[in-house]
Amino acid sequence: MPKLFLLLIAVCDFWGAGAQSTSRWEKLQGSVGLSLLNGQSGVSGRLGLEAGYELPSRFSAHLGVALDYYYLRTVPVFFEIQRAVSRQPQHFFAYAGGGMNLAWPTQEERNMGGGGWGIATPVAHRSGLFTQIGVGRTMGKQSGRGFVLRLGHSFKSFSETYAERIWNGSNSDEASRKNLYQLGMLECSLRYML
Repeated sequence: MPKLFLLLIAVCDFWGAGAQSTSRWEKLQGSVGLSLLNGQSGVSGRLGLEAGYELPSRFSAHLGVALDYYYLRTVPVFFEIQRAVSRQPQHFFAYAGGGMNLAWPTQEERNMGGGGWGIATPVAHRSGLFTQIGVGRTMGKQSGRGFVLRLGHSFKSFSETYAERIWNGSNSDEASRKNLYQLGMLECSLRYML
């Protein structure tokens, strides 16, 4: 986590230095939204919040946090860059971002452990990575406010470790298990720009 924080500071400093030589920050942005996620493990949702800055060069940089319920409840914390196609209030844009996927399982999810029946120790979940990429369209944007529709692909990873009881015919032994999950999802989201 400290490495991600240092990386975000370095990127923001670099971005700020470039912005000072050619332009200044134009506008503070914020959005809240709901995403529908579809992947191999079913359909679920994500509630997210982003804040960032828009530059005159049609780029914008955002920091975001979300509550993701796909397969396992997690909290993605990410940095995202957007590039608008035009300067019009209603426009298309492309986005890409990445960061950490913090595992925050529910009580029921903590006890599942890969579906094994003989779990001997509590399941420990470890955080992983989060990435997203896609396109979007601003709709009805009036004086910086309005709706945004996005379609893209996101990826999250996390791992779990636990000890499992194994019966070998005469007695029970414990074996350490580690499962790594790498989940890709199609994402459709509707956001409101604050």
